Amino acid sequence: MCADICSTRLPLFILCPNGRTGSGLNGDRWIPNVFPPNQSIPATIKKQYRFIGQLMGMAIRRKHYLDLKFP
Repeated sequence: MCADICSTRLPLFILCPNGRTGSGLNGDRWIPNVFPPNQSIPATIKKQYRFIGQLMGMAIRRKHYLDLKFP
């Protein structure tokens, strides 16, 4: 599941700039995909971000490791 979250399969996260250009450190890290300020975020995307937040919260409370590749 974590591999799907940090991938191009979902529009939630994008590869960090170093990963896109192939330079610097942390080229394998993913950052949130920011929507333009004048564009509304679709309800399905909001629900997916909420689910990921809940998943992360449960993992922290239960002291489980999630292999999410965030900086």
